[in-house]
Amino acid sequence: MVRLAHVDTAAPLRYKLVVKQREEQSRKRREEPFPQTPAEFNAIQDKELQQRIARFLTSDDSVQDKMYNEYRWGWRQVRAIRETYMKDVSPI
Repeated sequence: MVRLAHVDTAAPLRYKLVVKQREEQSRKRREEPFPQTPAEFNAIQDKELQQRIARFLTSDDSVQDKMYNEYRWGWRQVRAIRETYMKDVSPI
């Protein structure tokens, strides 16, 4: 009985902890500066963030607009690396 009461108490607290940790990770990702050069892009340790930025750069304008809003990126943040990408990568 005592163990069951402990689990009943600990489970919601553990859930709250996990939710709070995920929110904190999400906030940190949003606050990371957007890379301005290809070297900064390659230096990103978070591979998920790197894939997100790569997907942004290779997408068309409508998808990019959606990603601006979804990830709260400003056009000034992404302008430098986007211009570099557009200059270096010719459309197929």
